[in-house]
Amino acid sequence: MKHYSLVFLAACLWGAIGVIGRAAFQHGMSPVEVSFWRASISGLLFVGHAALTGQLRLNTRRDLGGFILFGLLAVSLFNASYFLAVENGGVTLATIMLYTAPAFVGIMARLLFGEQLSRYKIMLIGLTISGAGLISISGGSQITLAPIALIWGLVSSATYALYYIFGKYILPRYQTVTIMALALPTGAVGLAPFVSFQAHPWPAWLAVGGLAVISTYIAYQLYYAGLRHIEASRAVIVASIEPVVASFLATIFYGEQLSLLGYLGAIMVVGSAIASSLPERHFFLKRGNKYIG
Repeated sequence: MKHYSLVFLAACLWGAIGVIGRAAFQHGMSPVEVSFWRASISGLLFVGHAALTGQLRLNTRRDLGGFILFGLLAVSLFNASYFLAVENGGVTLATIMLYTAPAFVGIMARLLFGEQLSRYKIMLIGLTISGAGLISISGGSQITLAPIALIWGLVSSATYALYYIFGKYILPRYQTVTIMALALPTGAVGLAPFVSFQAHPWPAWLAVGGLAVISTYIAYQLYYAGLRHIEASRAVIVASIEPVVASFLATIFYGEQLSLLGYLGAIMVVGSAIASSLPERHFFLKRGNKYIG
């Protein structure tokens, strides 16, 4: 349970991204600017950490291409595709599409790592996606089901899933600080051409600093510490508590309220997160020495 708790806490810190980021938006920063500075500042923190602890090095030069690809896909392309989905279909649709990531993780983990995609996991993935979808549409905003929005939404979801897949692949050979020290600056470079560098008031920089330190530097170390010991397909379900935390914080700080459907979705996501940390045998009937569905 300790390792699931680390992933859970990391997801809670990620859930604060919307509340902290909104403060930066209110002081003139665009979402892409916030993403760029978040990656840049947290990247420098990880680089400094890795340098001071002697971990800023590659085990083999062949790994460099993997880190660059991860940075461009999971940081640069993820942010770009998500905001394109927002632009073409609205925030609600983009959020719903983003939380199809558990399905991508389950499939990728099955193909790449041989993780079993049991009926139990399929059920939890379905509950998680459905719950996140209910939370996303609970505010009553309109959804534009444009094909281009759906395409960019799927791209954002697939690239978001790479955080789980690449982490599971690379963690046996590298520490978290090394991974993020190489990936985040690469992602920032990929975002740089889309940023208009302008002056902003100090509250905007304070918000970005909070995102970089709390929701990135600390959150990713907690997450990958947990991921070392649990399956990627289970970790992504636990981490899907993030939209519930985000909705809760938005209610406290900005007075946003979920509808009944939204609360139902929150229960589904929380229930799936809890169930994913329990052995499958708790949810199946026993016949002889085997558990059956």
